[in-house]
Amino acid sequence: MNKLKRTLISFGTSRRSLATTADVFAGLIREKHKLPSYMLSTPPRASCGGRYIVTMLPGVGSGPQMMEYVRRVFEAACAPVDFEIINDMKAIKEIITSIRRNGVAIKGHIPELPALASNVTLRSHLDMYVYKVHILSVPNIKSRMHNIDVYVFRQNIEGEYAMLEHTPKPGIVESLKIITRDTTIRFAHWAYGFARRHKRKHVTIVHKANIMKLTDGLFLQTIIDIGKDYPEIKTTSMIVDNCAMQIVRDPKNFDVILTPNLYGNIVISIFCGLIGGHGIISGENFGDECAIYEVGLRHLAFEDEMYVNPIAMINAGVKLLYYLKKDPHADLIAEAVRKTMVDDKIHTPDLGGKACSCEVVAAIISHIKETVKQCPKVQAK
Repeated sequence: MNKLKRTLISFGTSRRSLATTADVFAGLIREKHKLPSYMLSTPPRASCGGRYIVTMLPGVGSGPQMMEYVRRVFEAACAPVDFEIINDMKAIKEIITSIRRNGVAIKGHIPELPALASNVTLRSHLDMYVYKVHILSVPNIKSRMHNIDVYVFRQNIEGEYAMLEHTPKPGIVESLKIITRDTTIRFAHWAYGFARRHKRKHVTIVHKANIMKLTDGLFLQTIIDIGKDYPEIKTTSMIVDNCAMQIVRDPKNFDVILTPNLYGNIVISIFCGLIGGHGIISGENFGDECAIYEVGLRHLAFEDEMYVNPIAMINAGVKLLYYLKKDPHADLIAEAVRKTMVDDKIHTPDLGGKACSCEVVAAIISHIKETVKQCPKVQAK
């Protein structure tokens, strides 16, 4: 009798917990976003003197080294940015407050901590529901495929990454996959709006609705419905395992891809493998109120800090400057990166070269200074 009573109490507690989860992911999100700004995050205004303050989170591993490279490149390009650096990854409130105050951040790898400072929870607490990666081939880099130009949009705060796991009894683990219509609507409008502005013609929804009929089914049908508001853009869907095969078979068939969280991570990894590796791809996190920039994937091809590829983090800095509407400075750095990689063929070992990180950065800075010397007006903008 006591055992039955304990079971019923445990079951009731579990049901209450599930109800609370639904309230958080549906009710509170719906209340917060009665009038969401779907189409594009609004860049923060420049502070005194036309300069921007950007939160910088060096993180662990090669993060501090990469952030130092970003600072040096920004300084060479005279980018009007000052960094608010937070080195203590346990300073949860300080981190979140800083990003909300500044409206934009750039970060390295944040370690998984029991509190709120992990990558996933940071995105969740800042409601950064869009993750965007531009998969773009670079000439003169050893790769399996060429001429790839695809945008991948990953829903950033739900799906399997809701981090809701528990053990109802020893040897059994349950994990909740959360999909909400409201967040999927915001995500779809953001992605389709981007596709329209950038003249993209085809959106592919990646899913597993044939098996996960409720969760992925809701994700798929919601995006199909939103796609009807963008009749000039063709919308198709593809099961995730078939998508993985088709990417390897002929990636040029894809234009814009929309996926739940976990599938997006896998799709981005496959694309990176095709264009030469993760060392050149950056990632962008967007919410209605702020943006965070980082490398597209955190897997390191070389643990030796001497040979870690700095291009992905510098490219993240370039996209950050575009977000702040500082296009001349972004163009200046982007062209210096292109000359270093394509013309000079200065590559780290993960791209088939022999250069160390500092040699790549030195070449980029050299090109920036040469351009500024030849065209001083670039520096003044």
